[in-house]
Amino acid sequence: MTLIIRNFILLNLLTCSLLYSQKQTYLDINGDTLNQQQFRIKLWDTLYPKSRWSFKNKDSTRTERLVERYFIGKSKYDRIAQELKSITNRTIPDSTTIIIDFSFKNDLCDPATKDNKWTKYEMNKRKSFIRSIKKKLNKQNIYYIKLVEAGIELKNRPEKKSEFIFTDKNHFFREKVFISPANCGSHALIRQNGEILIETGEIGADWFSENSISERWKRFFKDN
Repeated sequence: MTLIIRNFILLNLLTCSLLYSQKQTYLDINGDTLNQQQFRIKLWDTLYPKSRWSFKNKDSTRTERLVERYFIGKSKYDRIAQELKSITNRTIPDSTTIIIDFSFKNDLCDPATKDNKWTKYEMNKRKSFIRSIKKKLNKQNIYYIKLVEAGIELKNRPEKKSEFIFTDKNHFFREKVFISPANCGSHALIRQNGEILIETGEIGADWFSENSISERWKRFFKDN
């Protein structure tokens, strides 16, 4: 009897262990499966660091997928400024560098907003944190704006001149700029010549803006 109970307990422990191990899947950038250690090594690689995108599957399991930390691209500055004007109803000066702070739908980074609903309290908390950063960037002739993916409910007031959090209502930036979702969002720095640097994952806009320094910029756009 004791042996049967002991075997039953061992079987349960093994089953629970197996179920637990199945709750989380790790993928590299190409979608190939990794174990947890391999995933962490690639994520924190000192030479080629990555970001991650976490999402829940229909069976309640969770998947962690690696995302490139940096992307570069080029577009027409006027096209970007026009799209921002259609969202904010404000004109962007031609001589201004733009930083877009973008949040993705279904982001599990912040438990308070993982349901895609940003309450008035949550909005005020974010604005309180961002205002000083925005003011600092404005002094550097950098235009800052916070965009969220369509599908996120915002308690914002777009008619107010002081508002700086808006919805990417036409999906332009999600489809053309922020193509790869990442935990805690992404940032894009757009210069007047149309060069675009995107950094995925959690980082403050003020820290991200330091990439605009010419010596750092040349690491990404070496021909200029």
